[in-house]
Amino acid sequence: MLENKTPDPNSQPLKIEDILAKAEEIRNARDRQSSVTNSDLGEAFKLFTVVDEESKLLTTKRESFKIAKLIWKVTGFGEKTLWDVIQIVAVPSALAVAGFWFQDFTKKQDVKLAESKTKQELQVADSKAKQETLTKYLDQMSDLLEKGLLKSKQDSPIFIIAQSKTVTALQSLDTERQRLLIQFFKSANLNTLDGGKGLLFKARMSEAQLQNIDLSGINLNEVNMSGANLKEANLEGSNLKGANLTSSNLSQANLNKSDLSKADLTGAILKEAFLEDANLSEANISETFFSKANLKNVNLSNTVMKGTGFSDVEHLEKKQLEKSSPPFICGSFLPETIKVNRFRDCNIMPQVLLKRYPQLKTLAEAKFYVESDINSAQDSKYNINTNNAESKDEQK
Repeated sequence: MLENKTPDPNSQPLKIEDILAKAEEIRNARDRQSSVTNSDLGEAFKLFTVVDEESKLLTTKRESFKIAKLIWKVTGFGEKTLWDVIQIVAVPSALAVAGFWFQDFTKKQDVKLAESKTKQELQVADSKAKQETLTKYLDQMSDLLEKGLLKSKQDSPIFIIAQSKTVTALQSLDTERQRLLIQFFKSANLNTLDGGKGLLFKARMSEAQLQNIDLSGINLNEVNMSGANLKEANLEGSNLKGANLTSSNLSQANLNKSDLSKADLTGAILKEAFLEDANLSEANISETFFSKANLKNVNLSNTVMKGTGFSDVEHLEKKQLEKSSPPFICGSFLPETIKVNRFRDCNIMPQVLLKRYPQLKTLAEAKFYVESDINSAQDSKYNINTNNAESKDEQK
C-alpha cells in the first residue's frame, strides 16, 4: 500500500532521477542476490508519492505511470514471462497456504490427542473408582457376615445396613462388576435371608440405572423399581412378586419364568421383552406397552388390563384371556386375530379394584380411576400405584 512521506523542510524534494537511481540500486542488488527482496521493492514504491514542501504530489499521474513502468523494467520483471512471474508469486503463496494448513492441521491433531488423552484418563479414573467401590463393598459385607448377617431379620439394623450398601453398590458399578457382586451375593446366601425373603426384600431402587444387569434368580419381591432402567436386563426366574415397576423400562428384558404376580407395571415399557411362562396373575398392567413382546404361556389370571398395549404382541392366545379367572379387560388394545371384546370388563373393574387396592376408599373413586385417563388418575389422589414401599410405610 502506498503512503505519503513528508520530506525534511531543509532538503530538496526528490526527483524522478532519485527514484530511478533507487530502482537501479534494487536492480544491482537483484543481480547479486538472484532475486529482489520484498523490502527493496517496498522502498522503491514508497518513493512514488513523495511530496514537496507545499504537500503537493511531486509527480503527475502520467509521470507516476512512467515511473512504475521504468521500475518494472529496471527491477527485471520486464524481462520475465508470465510463467516466470507466476513462479515468483504463486509458488511462495502456495507454500504459505500449505504452511498455514499444516499448522492448522497440526493444531487440530494436538487438540484431538489432548481430548483423547483426557477421555482415556477419565475412563481409567472411573474404572479405578468402580473397582474401589466393589472392593470396599466386599470388605464391608464380609465384616457384616462375621457379625451375624445371615441370622438377621428384615427390620434389624444389620439387615438394613447390608441392604443399603448392596443397593448403592449395584447402582454404582458397571455391568462386569455388577456380575461379580451378584456372584458374591448368591454364594454368600444373601438371596435367602429371613426365611427366603432375601436381602433385597422391599429394597428401594426407584429410577436405578440397571440396564444389562443380570439379576436372574434373585429375590426381588416387593422391591420398588419404579422408573428404573432395566433395558436388556436378565431377570429370568426372578421373584418380582408384588414389585413396583411402574413407568420402568423393561425393553428387551428377559423375564422368562419370572414371578410378577401382584406386581404393578402401570405405564411400564416391555417392548420386545421375553415373558415366556412368566406369572402375571393379579398384576396391574394398565397402560403398559408390550409391543412385540413374547407372551407365550404367560399367566394372566385376574390381571388388571386397563388400556394395555397388546396389539402386536407375539404368541398370545385367546385362551389366555378366556380361561378360568381371566384378566379384567377394559379399553385394552388386542391383536386383530383375537376376537375378544376389549371393553368386556369395564363394568366390573371398579369393584375389583376397590377390593384389591386399599388406596381406593369408595366405589366412586374406583369408577373415577377406570373411567378417567391414566395420567389423570396418576395425578389425582386416587393413584393406585400400589406395592410401593413408601405407600405401605405410610399406611403403617
